[in-house]
Amino acid sequence: MSSDALGHKFFSIDELVDAIIVDSEGLIYGKVRDYYLEGGKLFLRAYIEVKAKEKVVHLDKIVSTLREKGINIPADAPLELIVARAREEGLDIPYRVAKKTYRLLKGIFPVDEILWIDSIVLEGKEGREEKITVVLLKTPREAMYRGLPEQRNVPLVGEDYFRDKLVLSLGGGILGYASELVIGSGEVGLRVYKRRGTRGYINWLGFITWLRRKKKTGIAEKLSEFIDPYRNSRLELSKLEEIKALLNKVGATRDILKEVEKYITYERGTAIYTDIPWRSILKLRDAVIIE
Repeated sequence: MSSDALGHKFFSIDELVDAIIVDSEGLIYGKVRDYYLEGGKLFLRAYIEVKAKEKVVHLDKIVSTLREKGINIPADAPLELIVARAREEGLDIPYRVAKKTYRLLKGIFPVDEILWIDSIVLEGKEGREEKITVVLLKTPREAMYRGLPEQRNVPLVGEDYFRDKLVLSLGGGILGYASELVIGSGEVGLRVYKRRGTRGYINWLGFITWLRRKKKTGIAEKLSEFIDPYRNSRLELSKLEEIKALLNKVGATRDILKEVEKYITYERGTAIYTDIPWRSILKLRDAVIIE
């Protein structure tokens, strides 16, 4: 797909809500919340989701300090603007640990700052298909927010640095998820999967039967109350973390938590992937950006 084709793809705001916003440095800026019109221009609002026990900017303290200096901060001012103003005043940016999950308005940017928007279905972790929509910016908006310099060279690194990151092409849109290093004629490449070809399921009936055989009938009965093994003999692999949380809730021991993984069955399908030369990688940060 050419960049021209990408430039002529249009999306309604309903299709863009929660789309991932990536800046030109491969850093995730946030997700799309909504839009508004002003002065004949359209602007998108971006939000970030702050999770429990996550270190975040102490917004209230910054606003209070700025107001003490006689600087009025509007109630609806985005986080990005407040942090930028604090830095202009020479303030250290305070942080705190968030105690709940909530959304913050991250910033606002004009539509002409968008390089392209693309949306495709990818096979993610645990074989689950998911629709991914990305808004790629022309500017290093998140890099500026974090105070990070431009990434000029991308050295060859191990798979732990890039595995499962989105790979975005300036001219081809969303390519898939980074997976592993591959070797070609005198050079190294990166394998990018749209579909890994591996699907799996949890043999829930088999696991519950094992618990009963091991005289863990109390736990087996509690689990069966949550998910009936006769109506749901197989569970999607995407439910594995949910099952582990459920096991912890009913007081399962470590050996039982390990045992459930023995009841996972994988099925091999057709993989769809692209190999790209490492030299074509321009940025490797939250996402991988290639030429």
